[in-house]
Amino acid sequence: MPTLTPGNEAKLVLQYGSSLAGYTTFLLIITKLNTSIIVLVNSIRLSDPAGWIHQLILEAIIEAKKPNDYVALAEEAALSYASSIAEIPTNLQKARKDIPLQRPLSDFTGLY
Repeated sequence: MPTLTPGNEAKLVLQYGSSLAGYTTFLLIITKLNTSIIVLVNSIRLSDPAGWIHQLILEAIIEAKKPNDYVALAEEAALSYASSIAEIPTNLQKARKDIPLQRPLSDFTGLY
């Protein structure tokens, strides 16, 4: 995550983020500015769109002196995520243990 608005005046910010399969949400309340930001995303993600979108909006609201480049951050995160997916089979193979079956598979065949 990028540093949000370095050097600006500190303000109390209440925030909540959550995710379920296929959905991410983010709620942010800035009490001093009487402002709320709610971001709801319903797509499979390669990064943290709800988190970054709320930060982008927040930087615009408080007129950040040095806003972050969220497009570059999203591109970097997408590449990192894609490369981590490619590593899953290798990591699973490394973690695999040769444990003998407790019962033969034929015990599980039949009508149920």
